[in-house]
Amino acid sequence: MNKRTKVILLTFLGTLIVAILSLNATYSYMKSKTSGDKNTDVKVNSCAKISLKENSNTINLTNMYPMDDEMGLQTDAYDFTVSSTCDNYVGFDLYLTTYESEIDDGTIKFAITSKNDTVLASDILTSMPDGEKDLTDAEKNQLNSGVTKGYKKIYKVFTNNIPLKGESEYKLHIWLDSSKTENVPMNQSFKIGVSVKSFDRVESMAEYLINKKDDTLLYHNGTIKIDGQIMDAEDYSYRYSGGNDVVKNNYVCLDGVTTEGACQNGDMNLYRIIGLFKNDENLYEMKLIKAKEATKEQLGDSAIIGGAYIGQNNYYAFNNSLPNEEKNINSDMWEESNLNKMNLNNFYLNYLTSNVAGLVNHISNNIWVVGGISELGNAKVTYENELGKNKTTTNGNCYTQKSKTLIINTKRLCNQVNDLTYIAKIGLMYKSDYMYATTSNNWNESFLNYEIDKIIDNNWLYEGLVEWTISRTPRGTDSYVNRYKNYVWTSNSHTVTSDAVSVRPTFYITASTKVKNSIDTIGTMESPYRLDLS
Repeated sequence: MNKRTKVILLTFLGTLIVAILSLNATYSYMKSKTSGDKNTDVKVNSCAKISLKENSNTINLTNMYPMDDEMGLQTDAYDFTVSSTCDNYVGFDLYLTTYESEIDDGTIKFAITSKNDTVLASDILTSMPDGEKDLTDAEKNQLNSGVTKGYKKIYKVFTNNIPLKGESEYKLHIWLDSSKTENVPMNQSFKIGVSVKSFDRVESMAEYLINKKDDTLLYHNGTIKIDGQIMDAEDYSYRYSGGNDVVKNNYVCLDGVTTEGACQNGDMNLYRIIGLFKNDENLYEMKLIKAKEATKEQLGDSAIIGGAYIGQNNYYAFNNSLPNEEKNINSDMWEESNLNKMNLNNFYLNYLTSNVAGLVNHISNNIWVVGGISELGNAKVTYENELGKNKTTTNGNCYTQKSKTLIINTKRLCNQVNDLTYIAKIGLMYKSDYMYATTSNNWNESFLNYEIDKIIDNNWLYEGLVEWTISRTPRGTDSYVNRYKNYVWTSNSHTVTSDAVSVRPTFYITASTKVKNSIDTIGTMESPYRLDLS
């Protein structure tokens, strides 16, 4: 069956005005003129149809000048959607085609971002792979005759997956890179075409799990109710729910061995799947948590400067070495946490990298929400206050203005984005992760009741540990206002700088990662899944 790949032409006609500054720097200013709707179709053979839809007509380059990346990402974007009606799994390659002009391709920089402005790919055009070899002669002829004559170069700039019978939205930014444009000629123009080409692909690990239709992998799409109230997260995630007597098929082994069977040294290398969560590109990533507590061999111990280890595989959540006057101000910020910076995203990440070849490339650089929770409740309320519509917008212990009494904290004035999120590969589970891991009939119970037997017995995440979460909860009125609360003994909150408890690292596996499976692999502790890390 034929697919059709639409090629959309972007034409920029710029009159360059050179201004010589006192530092002898040259800046070129551009006015844009975009051609009309010049589209053509390139026929591509594959399983079904894939399409590229234009969501905006132009990129506005008025008064554009050679700029750095920060400024380039603030320019107007060209919005487009890639969609598929394919019954099989489809990926796609995105190409940028340049046409004859006197502006060197080596001065042009691009960025592909998600609809939420996450940068997915960005570089100088000439650093990208040659895409011409991917197209047939007939396809290249259509690039020439269907849009404009004489293409100069075809670059493959981005590769991604399309959800099954789904779509993904993207933005394209184009600018002249300031580090590459010392002698830009005047009165020049350049033209760029955008095209996509699909390819058949194997289902990802996340898709494999969804297609297994495990009754304990619940779909959170707003349909699970208690007393008429929607109690699931409504985030279109899939989460394992129930006790260990029913949740048996969510084990993954990361022992660096591709053979089948039990995981070597399982306490060190065995993980469990919390669930499957959509990323910015509308694709599912698999969230893993260590099945047992991490050890000092994995996280580092007190002999390593900067670590948060205290003994018996227990760790402080935040810096215990700060002066007393600073502990009350900025010791509960996740970006300042030694557990985060040193033990999780340094020692532990290095442990994974050195023990499992290729794994680090399959762990997402995730945006963790670390603003804390203003109020706990049942599973839905906790989720909304932690990650959803009511999440905290700033860290509780940052300040909006300088104060003489808070002079030590002047470097930590409130920043709503940075205080709310932290980008890293390794984190900890959220409180709502733990709450949604019990059977759905318990989701209406308050977090404070999650120590009762009927919830513990029906929650596969329960390991009998006192352990840190990534979301702190304000407790009390003493100097340590912001505290992390453990999962089980909820009456005992723990101060983040003076109590040390267990740690179970958590991370997301990329949406494209596949399962290395055999007929005997069923995802149990005795026969756990292994990942294809090739």
